[in-house]
Parts: sequence; structure tokens; C-alpha cells
Amino acid sequence: MEDFVFMGIAESYGFIGTLSIITIFLIFYLYSISIGIRYLRIDFFGGILVLLLSASIFLQVIINFANTYAILPTVGINLPFFSTGFTSFTVVS
Repeated sequence: MEDFVFMGIAESYGFIGTLSIITIFLIFYLYSISIGIRYLRIDFFGGILVLLLSASIFLQVIINFANTYAILPTVGINLPFFSTGFTSFTVVS
């Protein structure tokens, strides 16, 4: 049931909780894009690395949200930074 942490947050905290989780991930993604674009001027490889890693995390978030709302079939991708267990945190970081 760890694939559906977002569903548990939605059940416990309602619309405000889900909106805050989506906002947190969106701010994280936009901030990491701005860091990556700024870093492209200094080091091209480092900027591309930051952009690709942030896109990878954001893709995991989008797939998890789509799994929770039954838009996509369940594939077993955890919600980054929220799912329990050390494996998800290790893979993301």
C-alpha cells in the first residue's frame, strides 16, 4: 500500500492536503529548473544533470498521481520524499 501514500494524505487531510502536496512538488520542480538553467552557464554537464534529475523526480510524481487517480495502471512507483522505507529515499537522493 506504499504506492498509494498520496491517497492516504488525501483521505486524512482532504482537498487542502492534496493541493499542498501538489504545490510542494511543483515549487520543488520549478526551483530545480531555475537552478539547472542558471547552472548551465557555469557548467553545461552539471546543468543538464540537475535538469534531468529534477525531471526524473517529477516524472515519478506524475506517474504516482496518475496511479492514485486510476489514470494509469499501478506500476509500483513510490511518491518521492513521502513514501516510507529507505529504498525510495535512496533512489531519489
